[in-house]
Amino acid sequence: MIYYIALGCSYTILLAVVAGICRYKYILKNYRPFIFCTWVAFCNEVLTTWLNMHKTTDALITNVFVLAQGLLLVLQFKGWDIYEKRKRYFRVTGVMLLLVWLVEHVFLKNIHEVTHIYRVYYSLVLVFLSLEEINTLFIAERKHLLFNSKFILCVTFIVYFLYKGLIEIFFMYELTASTDFSQNLYLIFIVINVFCNLSYALAIIWMPSKQKFILPY
Repeated sequence: MIYYIALGCSYTILLAVVAGICRYKYILKNYRPFIFCTWVAFCNEVLTTWLNMHKTTDALITNVFVLAQGLLLVLQFKGWDIYEKRKRYFRVTGVMLLLVWLVEHVFLKNIHEVTHIYRVYYSLVLVFLSLEEINTLFIAERKHLLFNSKFILCVTFIVYFLYKGLIEIFFMYELTASTDFSQNLYLIFIVINVFCNLSYALAIIWMPSKQKFILPY
């Protein structure tokens, strides 16, 4: 029963996907990596559902997905940054994500196994980038932040990836022996996932649109 509830809740990402499709032509290009990220997340949900229906492990798909998600979100933060000198910082961050993923899946584990080191690492990286972006917004942005799509996304990333990183640490050190404890962790994650997917859709709706170019008289 919990599985089907979780499955239905996970498909709330479709709201963000539809919003992204409808607004794709109108939003600024530097917001598009996140749009792509929602599409990749939806594809991941469809593929993992299909694999689970056929009693096949979805480890390969989810391992590839978390790499794509991490790289796309780092690219999103790079697109938001207005300082050209900091572009190398984001490139290094992306390369480090790729290296950690490769080391874990090539040398430490098998790509067909569920892994945890990369998931903990990329969660911490995205939380740090989100906090840094929020700090910048507090200094530079004068408008109400509750209606700022960057702020909404960053707060959502912090909530989601903090909890995700915590869960991965529990699994990595095998601290979830109790069935009740595992179920409670999972139920909380379902609620957080729905909240985040709704926040993503709202953030996409409020993403700034391209300015129409008008020739001067």
